[in-house]
Amino acid sequence: MTTVILAEKEDQGRKYMTYLGIKHGLKATMASGSTSLDKNTTVVCASGHLIELEEPEYYDQAYKDRDNMKILPLIPSKFAYEVSPDTKFLFYQAKKELRKADTIIVATDNDFEGGAIAFNILWLSGILKLNKRILRSYPTAMEKKAILRQFQKNHLKPIDETWRQASAAIARSRSDWLIGMNLSRLYTHELYELGIPGNFAVGRVITATLSLICSWYEQISNFHEEPIYEMEGAIPGKDEPIILKSKVRIVGDGKHDAKQEYLKLLKKHRLLQKKMPGTVSQVVSETKQTTPPILMTKGDLYKEMKQVYGWPQKKAEDTMQINYEQGYQTYPRTDSGLIDEEEYDYMAKLFDQYLHAVGWDNKFKRYDMPDKWKKKYLIDSSSDSSAHLAIIPTEKIMPTPNEERDLIEKYAKLRKKAEEQKRLAKSSEGKKQAEELIRKYTYTPLTEAQRQMYEVVVKRSLSLFQPPYEYVSNKLVVDINGIDFSVQNTSKITDGWKAILPQSKKKRKKSGLTLGFDYRKAFKVGQQLTVTMHTAVGKTVPPKPLTVTQIFYKGGLMEKAYKYVENKEYAKILRSVKGLGTSATRDTALTSLQQKKYITVGKNDVITVTGNGWLINWLLKGMPVSSPVLTAKWEEEYQRIADGKDNPNLLIEATAKMINDQFNDFDKHWQPDKIKAFYKKVQGQFLKAVSFGKCPQCNKGDVAFIADKKNKGKWNRYSCTNKDCNFVIWSKFYNKKFTDNDIKKLIAGEKTHLLKGVKSKKGKKFDCWVKLKYDDKKQALVPQMIFPTRKMYAKDFNGRYHRTN
Repeated sequence: MTTVILAEKEDQGRKYMTYLGIKHGLKATMASGSTSLDKNTTVVCASGHLIELEEPEYYDQAYKDRDNMKILPLIPSKFAYEVSPDTKFLFYQAKKELRKADTIIVATDNDFEGGAIAFNILWLSGILKLNKRILRSYPTAMEKKAILRQFQKNHLKPIDETWRQASAAIARSRSDWLIGMNLSRLYTHELYELGIPGNFAVGRVITATLSLICSWYEQISNFHEEPIYEMEGAIPGKDEPIILKSKVRIVGDGKHDAKQEYLKLLKKHRLLQKKMPGTVSQVVSETKQTTPPILMTKGDLYKEMKQVYGWPQKKAEDTMQINYEQGYQTYPRTDSGLIDEEEYDYMAKLFDQYLHAVGWDNKFKRYDMPDKWKKKYLIDSSSDSSAHLAIIPTEKIMPTPNEERDLIEKYAKLRKKAEEQKRLAKSSEGKKQAEELIRKYTYTPLTEAQRQMYEVVVKRSLSLFQPPYEYVSNKLVVDINGIDFSVQNTSKITDGWKAILPQSKKKRKKSGLTLGFDYRKAFKVGQQLTVTMHTAVGKTVPPKPLTVTQIFYKGGLMEKAYKYVENKEYAKILRSVKGLGTSATRDTALTSLQQKKYITVGKNDVITVTGNGWLINWLLKGMPVSSPVLTAKWEEEYQRIADGKDNPNLLIEATAKMINDQFNDFDKHWQPDKIKAFYKKVQGQFLKAVSFGKCPQCNKGDVAFIADKKNKGKWNRYSCTNKDCNFVIWSKFYNKKFTDNDIKKLIAGEKTHLLKGVKSKKGKKFDCWVKLKYDDKKQALVPQMIFPTRKMYAKDFNGRYHRTN
């Protein structure tokens, strides 16, 4: 009997090999050995999607000409696939091993895409036609105990649900392919003909996401400040007056005189006197308890790292992936904040060890939550759902800095010994064993970022093992002419679970606690009071510029897309499927928007829509492909396919019809003069928004910040938007970074602020200003250092020193 385990990625597969006890090489993509599953167990690795949809020219060489619009739209009667040229070896290796297997365990990532990757490999290999026993293993974390647990017999599930999910994912990929291949070609070609170059990609999720981002900025640009009038009352308090709020409130709408509308409301409720009699209708003081919030999804962790450490989204994304791959955190691409009973139990067992790992030895005691509260945090044990679980620490405890130093020292000695063993080895087997030891004892030190994220994840997770937060809620209601004027406050009894949470920068700055006033001590129901009436006047404020974090987190723009849908039925659908996309697709959508140059992400993760972004959004406005409603309908349909209730071909047919309709109606909406005028306007607005000033070198383009995404910001720069100009200021000057104000000064021909502690390549430190100077060799303006004049001292005839220049 032979069992073959299919892993989605090479690193994942090697983790399976290691913890199942299968010997393997440093870069092995396949290895066999005896395990608890089977004496003959083989792990084979994919590398994501080994199989991809064929390019259009596969169906006809005429489609190679991207400017031939006459042959569009392309709607294949049967979709064709190809093995990716870069990963052919992995595919044929997997095919060979899978055909030998009696039992196949699909251990790809725990999502619809992971199921689709496995299905396509087995389908194209011809495995699905053979009588094979196929089971599903759901990975939750890349550490030993979690991996061993996922391959236990009671954790292996039938494959049926995964194949249904794969069917939904495949239908989605085909539908998206149809949209991208047809509409992207159409708009890119037609705009180029108008003299507007660019890659005008159209995609279901990215176009709808762009529409939401543009709607946000339209709210800002269309914002008109309006007055707010609200009636308040004041009564004497213990130390200061108590302010009572009411619902007698008017917000200006730009159509009516808000002040007059407010006065009408006061007259209606007879609230025109300065002093009004009131009757206490309610005095409440209740002791309340709250339990911790459910645990973190990927979007929640992005938000938490932003609040606690000010991280950009990209840093959080990279760090959570590293911590997952090294086995310290569970699977990151999750939309669920729930965990299972086993995870809850191991966290309870390791409570003290987690505290030690984050430097909080003996600071908290474990609290065992009652079962009635625990249910809130656990998935239904009777469900076979394969949904991702919350991000929590694994059973692999991160070493403290001191422990890591000892570990590095220990591993260095063992590695040196293994290297010596390899040098002296006389057989290839001996060298292989030595290389395995070298790999085992190669230790990659933890980064500060890894530790910071681990600390946040640990503290948030351990909040489940702390007592409730207890507080007193005080409320006072005064009736004035049938209108409730009320005030409410709270006072803390015990911090409970809040004490263990990571604190944001804002919370760390706060000190002290305002105690709530117990209104029962001063007021009684039926008591007559004299209330001093007061009109509070305020103003409406515009939304702030959109940041990357606001796209992803729970309650963010993509999740709350239903707010931008007028049709109540469609809005309800969109709300039920939790907005646009999933954790994984939301990341991809934002990356695609940047790659297609529809948006830029500047400092502090602020999003700016480019001229190209505004243009394609304007052209597609009102069409199904740009509406969140389409995604809502499709997400609901994907779930129906995954549940086995619908045929995936129906979705593809509906997509084909939508594309045909758009091609048929295209000429009706295409107005070249209006398009060119609109693009000129929005491109000019974009350049003005991102410009630090006119380029001092060519005086034609603007100087804008360009982020280096490939190298994590290493080559961030300020460049001229004129393609014929080579003007550039690198963001990093030796070990220092220019501020935005520095760039503006340089462009204006001034010097920067004094840069202190600039470190040369030889390690020498100095202070300097920087100013731009024309370099004849480079034929460009380049930074020139200006050094402060040294303070010199001279001795006079009396032997006294005087400072001179």
